[in-house]
Amino acid sequence: MLEAEFLVRRPASRVALSLSVEPGRRLGIFGPSGAGKTTALEVLAGLVVPTSGSVRLEDVLLTDVGPHVPATFVPPNERCIGLIAQRPQLFPHLNVRRNVLYGKGVLPMEQVNTLIERLELGSLLDERPSRLSGGQAQRVAIARTLARVNKALLLDEPFQGLDERLRRELLDLLDELLAPLMIPVVMVAHELELVALFADDLVVIADGQAVGVGSVQTLLREPPTISVASYVGYTNFFALDRATLIGVRPDRIVPEALPRAGYVAPVSIRAMRDVGTGVRFRLQLHDQEVTVTFPDDRLATQADPQVTLLDPPVFTSDGVFVRRWIGSVIGRDGGRQER
Repeated sequence: MLEAEFLVRRPASRVALSLSVEPGRRLGIFGPSGAGKTTALEVLAGLVVPTSGSVRLEDVLLTDVGPHVPATFVPPNERCIGLIAQRPQLFPHLNVRRNVLYGKGVLPMEQVNTLIERLELGSLLDERPSRLSGGQAQRVAIARTLARVNKALLLDEPFQGLDERLRRELLDLLDELLAPLMIPVVMVAHELELVALFADDLVVIADGQAVGVGSVQTLLREPPTISVASYVGYTNFFALDRATLIGVRPDRIVPEALPRAGYVAPVSIRAMRDVGTGVRFRLQLHDQEVTVTFPDDRLATQADPQVTLLDPPVFTSDGVFVRRWIGSVIGRDGGRQER
């Protein structure tokens, strides 16, 4: 178990978080730039000493700082916590082999060789970092971290700057490599889709504090407030009546009427454009515009186009989650029948 509760106070910012990650679970930390995501990882890794608070791993106290306790601080290199950072940070004067094997706590060579083979680094072992592509360098960084005995692993936007195909490839590979380790994993990313694909649980932070905590599925489908919903992909909120609003996520819209699946409503097509991977529509839905990409242009072939918002969340007028919408049909005359 990796547990932490801490406060980091700086002249222009404040980060106060409480985290708990069980062995084998993956926690995603998500939020806007400057929210405190990287600071949280730095506290866990021992790169930042908090103003107050503690970090504990497997019942071992790694950090304990406060006004009424003797300070405890285990340095980063003694924490058995691996860190894969945004940039590979390889030693430029060492080849790939020596970068992977550098430092203490290296696993038996049989396991290291298996890791090297799985990461397809065998032909690059004698190369220097300057001769590697961005994806190759990040593979080396992953190998160097996983080639050690880690009791926990931290990922700080590890695929930043890589193209979409390579990010997906490395994410799938990392997912496979971590599966048998059964250690707590914490990942920071500013891309929601990446976090959702990788993590089991999610902490949404804003202005240095948690505004939403729960499983990925729960927070994406049942965000506790409109504020949290706006962070996790909901772009529009429509008033159903004076007391309630409904949230809209573009990736949860389908171009047909499915009354039993969610909220069905008529739309007007303002613009459409083929973007190669699909057709992007700018739709008028009630009194707001929504931009969404569908696999094809079938919505445009409908005489009276309708879309379905799949089981969307419903909020009170104060922005508090009430329930998920079961199903309804909205007629052209504005009449509504809920299911």
